[in-house]
Amino acid sequence: MILPGKYNSHISGVLKDSLIIVLLFISLCFIDVGAAAFVSVITAAILLIRRTILDFDPALIKQPHIRDNEKELIVPKGACVFDLSNVPSMEYLYKYIEVIREMLVIPEVIIIRLKAITSINEYELRILNKVILRLQRNKITVILSDVETNVQEQLAVSGIEKFIGKENIFLVISDVLLSIERLISMGRKKRN
Repeated sequence: MILPGKYNSHISGVLKDSLIIVLLFISLCFIDVGAAAFVSVITAAILLIRRTILDFDPALIKQPHIRDNEKELIVPKGACVFDLSNVPSMEYLYKYIEVIREMLVIPEVIIIRLKAITSINEYELRILNKVILRLQRNKITVILSDVETNVQEQLAVSGIEKFIGKENIFLVISDVLLSIERLISMGRKKRN
């Protein structure tokens, strides 16, 4: 569910992006209309990707911080968090990983946060499974966070728990962030 405050900031962000595109088009129209249209379309594509990232995972562009209840937690470099409680459907997760695939800097770890989700229907379980497969094929570690008991049981029954590994399913986000710091530092040592 998208919160009203988040919705308003999204609308104002879209309006600002649209204003940038219009001003760019108008200023380049004096030189060449074809070039103005081309540059405006390219700019719109870039701003659309940026807007998607800002809406679903601002840590990739802004400071890597997330909120957990009243605490602000720092997300380690190389990791990103996708919070499913901020979107109306699991399909947004699939769209998000499509955007990530096109980025120059791909995260080493993606945390899928299931905060306040008490059950997942079969269709969404299939989407989650597809997302995990695609990310793992791209050598990205997937971690599930804030997983309630009922959802853990669903993950076990569907086979996702076995596939992702029980060690990659956490009850609270703070435990995930501690685990990720060790995981990323070990991965960097192996590469060096």
